[in-house]
Amino acid sequence: MSLINPSVRKNYESTTMNDNNKISVGLLIPAISVVAFVATLFNENYLGALFVAVSGLLLWFAFSAVVKAEMPDITGNIVIVFGVLLSLAFFLNYGMDTNIFGGFEFKIEGAVGSLLVLFFTVLLGLLFNNKAEQNKLNQVGSDRTRTVAENMPHIPATDNESGPEFNDDYESDEELEDYYLDYDYDYEEGYED
Repeated sequence: MSLINPSVRKNYESTTMNDNNKISVGLLIPAISVVAFVATLFNENYLGALFVAVSGLLLWFAFSAVVKAEMPDITGNIVIVFGVLLSLAFFLNYGMDTNIFGGFEFKIEGAVGSLLVLFFTVLLGLLFNNKAEQNKLNQVGSDRTRTVAENMPHIPATDNESGPEFNDDYESDEELEDYYLDYDYDYEEGYED
């Protein structure tokens, strides 16, 4: 039962986005942030690239939460890509330094920090991928059960096959209370050595 006037409902439905539009608009945020990341890298603003990578992923998650959109199946892959971008920017900002002669000096602390960032973002991305696969398996399992039940052949009973016969000699279960199996304990003693 709907409490919304039909003319109002029509306007309401036309102003809301369906899930595919929400996902498509949401995927524009990571795409724009990747372009902004590359632009800041070419400007050698590595701290800005770090900020763009983190804020792009956070804005995407915030947008998906606000519009209540389902996360797409490629969420884990996008998180892994942003982890690579984040670790690259981290390494370029904290793991490399230019010396007075124009060469590069590598800092081991920055390289280790970059690898840690890469490890944890790849781990998070794999968890997202595993969650998407589990959702697919759960959905496929329920669909498979439904299709098997729908495709079961209906075999009508013929005169020869009236189905299983049940013995209704007992009117209630009270008559079965005194029933127990007679176990021959002497049978077991014959096998003892």
